[in-house]
Order: sequence, then C-alpha cells, then structure tokens
Amino acid sequence: MGSLVVGSGEAVGDPARLDEAPVILEVEGAEPFTGNASVIDGGAFGPLLAFVQTALARGYSLKAGQVIASGSCTGYIEVPAGKLVTARFPAINGVVTMRFAEPA
Repeated sequence: MGSLVVGSGEAVGDPARLDEAPVILEVEGAEPFTGNASVIDGGAFGPLLAFVQTALARGYSLKAGQVIASGSCTGYIEVPAGKLVTARFPAINGVVTMRFAEPA
C-alpha cells in the first residue's frame, strides 16, 4: 500500500532548478533518505511529459483534478505503522508530515 500527497498547485519558479533541489525524507527513528530529480530519467518533469505525450497519442486527455504519480527520487521506503514521516523540500520551502496507520 502506498500514499500520495498532492500539493496546492502553486508556481515554483524555474522548473529547471528542481532537478538538483534536495528532497529529504525522514522516517521517525531512522537516518534520513535524500535525493533529487537528477536521478530520474528526464529530470523532474521528464516522466510527466512522456506520460502526457503517450496519453494524447492514444486518444486520452487530462482533466482537471486528475493526478499523475511518476515515482520517487528517494526510492521506495517501507514505513512501519505508527511512524511519523516528514518530507522536506527546501527549494520551495515545503514540508509535509504524516503518520502511517494500520490498514483499515
């Protein structure tokens, strides 16, 4: 089971600077995981562009409210139930914190 946090959709400035912008993922009780979009083929927006081009070529269109999840730049991390997780995006002054619960 995974989770996805969707932001407010605010402009972040020059998208090219996001490729090297750090992402820090902290799982309560563990060393932080770090990464950036330079490890993603095509950078921060490469997977999005490829998906949209493929979808349009196959007759699909994107609609308001749809979300595209293209992966992670910190790798896949299993989080035990009850642990607090904080994702930090210093380049855009973003912080997201969540606690993972047992499946319903």
